[in-house]
Amino acid sequence: MTSKPTHKIKDARDTTKCLRDITDIPPSAFALPNEGRKAKYLQGQRKSVAQQLARYANADGTQAFPSIKTLMKPTGYGRSTIFRVLKDLKTLGFLQDGAIHDFRKTRVRTLDVQRMIQAPVQDSSPSNLTPVQDSPSDPSKIDDRPVQDSRAPVQDRHAPVQDSFGTQPSYRPSSVL
Repeated sequence: MTSKPTHKIKDARDTTKCLRDITDIPPSAFALPNEGRKAKYLQGQRKSVAQQLARYANADGTQAFPSIKTLMKPTGYGRSTIFRVLKDLKTLGFLQDGAIHDFRKTRVRTLDVQRMIQAPVQDSSPSNLTPVQDSPSDPSKIDDRPVQDSRAPVQDRHAPVQDSFGTQPSYRPSSVL
């Protein structure tokens, strides 16, 4: 007599809704305040790990229990990066940790997909920049002086060149084939 496994084997279509919903979210929805110049990179990391969690979750984002190694392999991130990104997702309120799974011995996590969808999308352009004017608004302020040529004079390629001893001029070949 064979015993049946106690865990449910998930069908591929069980996870598509959660993964599709997260894929449609722009990376800027995963922004934390004061990230600095690495903001886009960090937002991309968070979205990537959230998508990997969604691959293993139910359609509503519950029951995601991939191991850290399972998250490391497709993303290419290290163990500490995965833990940092998971902490960031918890800070944003997109992820909740549950108990340890009895059979797989991994943490059961829940993605809050509705919160991700409703997250405010931050503008990626800095707000403190002022637009540049192409031309002055007052035509009398246009400078009509000619612009001096700052380029150095061009030497003739075929002119004789003194050799290193200064005795005989030699000619450079015009082109080497």
